[in-house]
Amino acid sequence: MNHKNWLIAVVGLMSLAAGWMYLNDGFYFKDLLGMEQGSELAATSFWSKASMGLGAVLLVTLALRSRMKTAINDGQMILLLSFLFVIQLPALGLWTIGFFISGYGSLPGAVLHAVLLLAITLIFVTGKVNYAEDAKPSQ
Repeated sequence: MNHKNWLIAVVGLMSLAAGWMYLNDGFYFKDLLGMEQGSELAATSFWSKASMGLGAVLLVTLALRSRMKTAINDGQMILLLSFLFVIQLPALGLWTIGFFISGYGSLPGAVLHAVLLLAITLIFVTGKVNYAEDAKPSQ
C-alpha cells in the first residue's frame, strides 16, 4: 500500500472516530453553548452519522480498490473525499468561532477538523501530481 492509500485509510478512520465522538459526547463540549445547550443535537447527530457513513464507505472503497476498475474507484474516492472535505468546513468554522469566544476549550475540535482538511488536501495534491506525471509523454 502506497503512502496515499495509507493517508486515505487514516482519513477514513479519523472520520469514523470524529463521528463516534460527536455521537457519544466523548469530545463535544456543550458548555460552550451556554443556555443554547440542546439546540444542536439534531445537527450534530446528522453530522456524526454522515461522517461515520462516509468514513466507512471510504474504507470499503479503498479495500475493494484492487477488484474495481481504476477509473470507477478513483471517481468514488474523489467524490467521498470531496464530501468529507465539505462537511469539515462548517464544523471547523464553528469550533474556530468557539475558540475566539471562549478560549482554549474548543481548540481540540478545531484541530481535529483542521487535520482532516489538511489530510484530504494532501491526498488531492499528491493525486494531482501523480496524475500529471502519468500524463507526461515518455521519451
